[in-house]
Amino acid sequence: MSEFSESYHIKTTNAPEIERRLAAADLGGYVYGPKNGWLTFIPYFHHEAYDRREPVYSFSKKLHNAAESPVLEYVYAEDHLWYFAVVTAERPPLVFSYVWDGPPELEITFEPGDLEGVLSYGTIKPYLIEERGPWEAPIAYAFAEAVGLPRYKWLSPDYLERHGEESALNEGWRQIGDKTPDPADAFPLPDWIEASDIDPDISAREALAHLTPLLSEVGDDWALTHVNGSSHHIAEDNLPNSRSWSFYFFSPTKNVRLEGFVVPNGMIGLRYAGEPHPKDPPIFTLSDTWIDSRQASDTARSVPKPERFPEAKLVGLDLFAKEDEAEFWAAIYSHGQQVRTKEIEQSEFLLWKVYMVAWSGDVVYQTLSSREHSSSTVRPTHHKIGDEPWTDIEEPVDQ
Repeated sequence: MSEFSESYHIKTTNAPEIERRLAAADLGGYVYGPKNGWLTFIPYFHHEAYDRREPVYSFSKKLHNAAESPVLEYVYAEDHLWYFAVVTAERPPLVFSYVWDGPPELEITFEPGDLEGVLSYGTIKPYLIEERGPWEAPIAYAFAEAVGLPRYKWLSPDYLERHGEESALNEGWRQIGDKTPDPADAFPLPDWIEASDIDPDISAREALAHLTPLLSEVGDDWALTHVNGSSHHIAEDNLPNSRSWSFYFFSPTKNVRLEGFVVPNGMIGLRYAGEPHPKDPPIFTLSDTWIDSRQASDTARSVPKPERFPEAKLVGLDLFAKEDEAEFWAAIYSHGQQVRTKEIEQSEFLLWKVYMVAWSGDVVYQTLSSREHSSSTVRPTHHKIGDEPWTDIEEPVDQ
């Protein structure tokens, strides 16, 4: 399992006062320290003040407003990026970010003098570089050690609350406020089933049939809202497909979402996916008229490859509904593994998507997506409607 760590560190010389302020502001979570002038804070995963769907640095701003002290937000995602952000009252967040998931992207939004009173620029300068570092000793770790963060490895609200709370409390962590209950605890689900005998080339409808008995154990009003399949080997390579399927359901009477999954040579099961949030997009349900995934992938593979997209490999299929009751399969292509990293970095496009009417397979729309300059965000920049030629999208839109 790859590390994904997310932690918050409050600059202070008076930790008891900071803890009092956090409690008064109803910012519940776990604290460790102080050490080296920092108090480490991890919010309760289900606390109403902590919402990962909010804009980046939002929670750090809440912490700063409550603690009335600078906050350092630290994130290390082993396969993707690392960044830190310093939130103070005087300026917008001061950010260092290095992304290596795709073409490397380095971002620094501060000048040396901006960090005065919070971090020593001379101390951190050696780590503000376009390098990830070795897997066993990443640059992010070296930065955290240099500035003296009390705890930072394998830390996140999700991980600490679900898997590490007991050991953390035994190691000296303390709790502020009552922990918010996990809604999943009030919604028991059937045990997962081993799936060792499932065909690795299983289709979407075949996978859904395996889930149906489990779904019936938790009610009969579940509506299918989204299907996603990820491919590990592709048929045109003359290799057997190995495809994992995820299905998303919604119960209007329970106001609950579930994810069902079927992983060949793995597991079949259901997991709680939470209640709809006011910030979530509207939920649209799928009819039962969609063509199966094999027909959708065969149709997608018959579409001529764009000239500017080298070595396209079908890596995923999405089935979804739109507001106007239209339903679509989207075939998602990426670069093949045999394409060298340098060629991928030099390629103009990173993703190609082919959209088909879900009940007929007719190809109606295609997009090519690029990475935004100085950003890890990938957005469509060119599109093709029906048989018309490819054209630029003047204003990039979300996929």
